[in-house]
Amino acid sequence: MENAQIASREFLEHRLRRVLRLLHTNLVHVRDAAAGDARADEVSCATAQLCCALRRNGHLEDAALCDELLAVADQRLRGPTVANALLWEPARVPTLSRGTTLLNEMGRTDPRFDISAISAWETRFRESTEDVPVEVLAARWSAQRFGWESDARIPETSLLLRKPFAPMMSPADFRAYARSLFYVTDYGRSAMPSKPLPRDTWDVLDGAIVWNLLALDFDRLTELLLAAIYAGMPATQAFRAGLYSLLIAWDEQGYVPGCESDPGDGDAKALFFAIVHANIHAALLCSEMLVREVRLQLAPVGEVPEARPARAILESRLGAHVATRVQALMGTASLDALEGDLLVARGFAMREIEDISAGVRSGTATWMIRCAAEWLAMVKSVAETTRHTDCRIATGSAVVT
Repeated sequence: MENAQIASREFLEHRLRRVLRLLHTNLVHVRDAAAGDARADEVSCATAQLCCALRRNGHLEDAALCDELLAVADQRLRGPTVANALLWEPARVPTLSRGTTLLNEMGRTDPRFDISAISAWETRFRESTEDVPVEVLAARWSAQRFGWESDARIPETSLLLRKPFAPMMSPADFRAYARSLFYVTDYGRSAMPSKPLPRDTWDVLDGAIVWNLLALDFDRLTELLLAAIYAGMPATQAFRAGLYSLLIAWDEQGYVPGCESDPGDGDAKALFFAIVHANIHAALLCSEMLVREVRLQLAPVGEVPEARPARAILESRLGAHVATRVQALMGTASLDALEGDLLVARGFAMREIEDISAGVRSGTATWMIRCAAEWLAMVKSVAETTRHTDCRIATGSAVVT
């Protein structure tokens, strides 16, 4: 598709339909997965979430197809073994509780599982301080939707109440951060809570988007972009670079790749489970962009993309063709404004202090660059301490034990 149409209503609507067909074509892999298969359970939850969003946003064109998808999700999330799982397998509680909440929202109610879900909430999460914060937020979200719980506090140990630095976060941290925003905003239906401050959240998301873009982790990238929409983040340069890269990859490959470790085409089932989450979240992103009419600033008409350092960094990860398309959409000035963050991200990924230092010297003052400057100061301090200690040992002025 031509660059000018890459974020058009027609493109986004077409991609929505493609994801629904992907789910329908591969429904057998979800239906026939063994009881308790975490991948299939997560796909069932995400499918129910997608159907809820499409109906809420007025994008549910094929109700029969949706019903077929939900029937399989219902079978997985409320099958004969699930009641026992809610009581005896606590690790499955957040997924199963979230799943039955979403199915209820689609009109597929079953009071038996409402009772099991509230029992799980009461016995595991209400008084717990040791559980993973994102799981607490997931279970609390379900409890709130059922009207059982009114406490909207974010656990003190949640990443949302910190301000993490993207290069120091793990893939699980990125997922937890994005999904925590899903729950505290009720999937974009509620405003952000009073804490954390929106600006702090947007700073973290900006850095996380740049980091996962260079990591080629489209699975995390789609979640972060969707979380940014839910959190009310404006279309920053980082957001636009991540979004355009996602849409271009989607356009050229026909689906959103998961991450670099995706299996080859030889195993259709493995490929489906590797890419399905990224594609469902990309479809959710399309639906939210359509209903919110997200405005994206495009490059000036007639501008000819120039070879610039920021584009060269994107080329090293995305390839020259995709990087050139991204620059053509964003404009040279907008992409240049990301050079510092891109240098810092590449520097940490490649363990090149020269890149990190160059990023800090870029003159911008993003959260990513401020954190990198603090990290460089720490490295310098450690190096000075080490040098003085080595000198004292060499001269015999230090006692070595």
